[in-house]
Amino acid sequence: MDLHILWSAIEAAFAPPDDAAGQALMRCVAALGLQAPWFRWFSAAALFGPERFTTADYMRMFPYGLPVLHGERLAAAVQAGRLTADGQDGYRGTEDARAIALQALEAMNAASAQMPPPLPDESLRRLTGYLARVVDAALAAPGVPAELYAKDLRHLWAYGWISETEGRDAPKKGGLDEPRLDWTSR
Repeated sequence: MDLHILWSAIEAAFAPPDDAAGQALMRCVAALGLQAPWFRWFSAAALFGPERFTTADYMRMFPYGLPVLHGERLAAAVQAGRLTADGQDGYRGTEDARAIALQALEAMNAASAQMPPPLPDESLRRLTGYLARVVDAALAAPGVPAELYAKDLRHLWAYGWISETEGRDAPKKGGLDEPRLDWTSR
């Protein structure tokens, strides 16, 4: 199977549940009255839970922008009471932040569960196996694949989680000169 065909199949299969989850997240953010900037502390609380993480750990998950900017924004989340700091570039989500993240993740999962299966079970199992192999290869690679970088950056911009100028400071991956913003491809 050609990598481009596989990538297209993954995008097509996961776009509707991804959109439903994103919309559920935004409804939850509005209902909770979360004020910007909420994305960094929310994503940190959702991804790391009570575990300690550093700016470098966070940037492994979100390699957009400059490390110093992420450090400043995580420090701002500490001042806002959403994260705690250990004084050695280590952070943890507060109980409140983790509870909010859990509530939002449950809403996202419920919205995704409402979606009909995108493929028959056997095809979905095969696609999930391919996806696991792609993710394993991407995590083992020295940098983020250009397709993953552009897709995730586009989603972060679309939902307003980062500004459109923020991701442009990130190192370019795989010869990608400018993130692709192809809004009609979905």
